Amino acid sequence: MDNSWASFHEKVFDIQDAAQVLSLAASKGDFGDTVLKEDHPRTRPLVSSGASNESLRARTSILESSDFLQSMLRDPRDLLDHLMFQVQLLASLQWLVSLQVLACIPLEDPTTFEDVAELASVSKSQLTRTARITAMVGFLCESEPGCVVHSALSARFVLEPFSLDAVLFISDIASPISTQMTRATTTYGDTQKLDQTPFELVFHTTPNSIEHTKLRRQHAAFNRLNAYNYAADLSSMYDWHSLGMGTVVEICARSVDTVTALPRLSDKLAIIIQTNDVEMYDHMVLLSRQDCRAASTSIHTVALTGSVRRASSTTRVNIQYRSHGAPQTVHGAAVYLYYAPPPSATRQVDQVLAELEAELRSHYPVLRATPNVTLVIAMHLLPDPGVLSSHVEANLRTMDILLHQLANQRLLEERDILNLLGGIHDSSGRLVLAKKSVDRHRPVTVLEIKAEVFSLL
Repeated sequence: MDNSWASFHEKVFDIQDAAQVLSLAASKGDFGDTVLKEDHPRTRPLVSSGASNESLRARTSILESSDFLQSMLRDPRDLLDHLMFQVQLLASLQWLVSLQVLACIPLEDPTTFEDVAELASVSKSQLTRTARITAMVGFLCESEPGCVVHSALSARFVLEPFSLDAVLFISDIASPISTQMTRATTTYGDTQKLDQTPFELVFHTTPNSIEHTKLRRQHAAFNRLNAYNYAADLSSMYDWHSLGMGTVVEICARSVDTVTALPRLSDKLAIIIQTNDVEMYDHMVLLSRQDCRAASTSIHTVALTGSVRRASSTTRVNIQYRSHGAPQTVHGAAVYLYYAPPPSATRQVDQVLAELEAELRSHYPVLRATPNVTLVIAMHLLPDPGVLSSHVEANLRTMDILLHQLANQRLLEERDILNLLGGIHDSSGRLVLAKKSVDRHRPVTVLEIKAEVFSLL
C-alpha cells in the first residue's frame, strides 16, 4: 500500500474515532446544557458551539478528515463541479437573505413553497430551485415534496440575524472583489497603497472611507463571526496553576468577558485588568461589582495617579484605566497578558505593529527588573503550511488574502515579531522570544516574551 492509501485509511479511522467521541458525549447528555432557550427541538444543531472542547475537536476532526478524503478522490471535473456548485450556493443564499425569505419559513412546521412565495412576494419556481440548492448542504429542508421548513443550520441564521449580514458581506463585497485580483495586479502591479486594491476597482473607494451604513454593518457582522474569542480559550494559553498565588495583569483589555473569564483560571490568582477604553472600563467595573455582590465581597473605587486614572477592586479582581503604551505601574506580577487583534480593512499592519511595539517597550523595564516575569502575547499569525489543522489554516489564509483584496493589508508573521524584539534592548539586556505555543485546532499563536539580562563581567 502506497503512502496515499495509507493517508486515506488514516483519515477514515480518524472519522471513526471522532464519531465515537461524539456518540459517547451524546449518550452522557453532554450536549443537553448547551441548548439555548430559543432553540426548537427540530432545529437544534447536532453539536452546539457550547459543547466541551473534546466534542468540538471531534467535530472539527470529522469535518477536516472528510474534506481531506474528498480532495484525494476528486479529479479536475469534480473540482470544477464543486466550484460551480459553491458559486450557485452563494448566489442562492444571497437571494434568500436579500429578499428576506428566511423569515417567512417556519422553524418547525413545514409549509408549502407556494405559501412562502406568496408571503415573501417572490416567484414560487425561483424559491423552489433556490431552496433545493441550499438544502443540498443542509440549509433548509424539503420535509416532503412541495413543503419547506428550516433545518438546524438555517434556523441559526434566523435566530442570529448578524449571520445574515455576514452572508451579504461574502456575496456583495468579498466575492466581487476577489474576482478583481487579476485586474488589480495588471493595473497596479505590486503595490501596498490603500487605494490600489481590488476593493477600489469595484467600489471606487477604500474600506476606511465607506460611509454606507449597510456595508459597515455587513463588514462588522463578518468580523464578529471570524473574530477569535480568546477569552473562551484563556485556560489553554498558559499553565496558570503553576503561578500559585501570583498576579496576572491583562493589558489593553478589549473584551469585557475577561472580567469573568480570568478569575476562572485559578482560585489562587490575583487579577488586574487594564483598559484604555473609558466606556469599556465602566462596563468592566459594573461586571466586577455584580460579581462582587454575588460573592458578598466589598468593592470600592480609588483614585490613581499617572497613567492609571481610576481603579475598582475586589478581593481578586482590580479594574484599572491605563493609557496605551504608558509605563507599566504594576510591578511584581507573574504574567502580563496582551491580546493583539489582527489587522483589518480599517486597521493597518503598521498600526498593529506600532501598538505592539509600544507595549513591548513599556513593559521592558518591568521584565528586565524581574527576569522570571513573562509577557504572554496572544495573536493571529500566518502559519507555516501544515502546522495547523486544515480548517484553521484555511481560515487564516482566507483572512490574509481578504485583507490584501480589501486594503493591501496582511496577517502578521513570526518574523514581524522577531524584528520588533530585535530593536528593544539596552546596555543591560534585551527582550527575547522564550517560547512559542501553537495549538493545531486554534487560530491563535501564544508567544512568551522575557527579558534576557546581560551578565556583568
